[in-house]
Amino acid sequence: MNQFSKSLQIIPVLDLLGGQAVHAVRGNRANYQPLTGKYAPSPDPDAILRALESLVPTRVAYVADLDAIQGNGNNLQLLQCSLQRGWTIWLDSGLRDEIPASLPPKFVPIVGTETVRSPAALKKILSCRVDCMVSVDLREGAPIHAPGCQWPAESAFQLATRVVGLGAQRLILLDLAVVGSSEGPAHLELAREIRKAFPQVDLYLGGGIRGTTDLMACQQAGVTGVLVATALQSGTLTSWITG
Repeated sequence: MNQFSKSLQIIPVLDLLGGQAVHAVRGNRANYQPLTGKYAPSPDPDAILRALESLVPTRVAYVADLDAIQGNGNNLQLLQCSLQRGWTIWLDSGLRDEIPASLPPKFVPIVGTETVRSPAALKKILSCRVDCMVSVDLREGAPIHAPGCQWPAESAFQLATRVVGLGAQRLILLDLAVVGSSEGPAHLELAREIRKAFPQVDLYLGGGIRGTTDLMACQQAGVTGVLVATALQSGTLTSWITG
């Protein structure tokens, strides 16, 4: 095992749309296709998680429920068997104002700055669930917010500073423009800035990971863990995880 992999967390990603796992590329959701790959025997999310169980002993996965994010129902029923086998799901379901009371405890809510209605709404959510993840959602480095949301215009670092000030203890930096691109991780310098300013915060990075060199760069930038989908399904990370 290399010296970095002992501490860097590898979090597999599933994007769910229309009852199946899809390959997310650059945030263009209308063009997402069913997921195929080394650990995707079919686009069924439970089959994919089964295939990953020997590779990811922590059984923690990030799931973006794109139907829920877009207000078209949800895919939670597809994950019930995985929960029973010990998976913990970090779930982005497009939260805007509050966490549904019906959300099972093994779903850790992700609150995305793309969808949460306002800083006040985020503060209220964080006061209810201290284990919440907050996703600082970007496109080409700029914060993105859905129409109707009430957030001030600010830089990515200012947004990260704001959400930490509201009580966030676990952050995800997610740039939709590089998701599925295999162009390398974006915003390592931003990650360094956040780590320096907030050493107590768990910091995860999503988008663009190609292989072990990128993982080492993330580790050196002070990242706690990385969200991976394309690189995992291509098989380029297998030796890193199992080595």
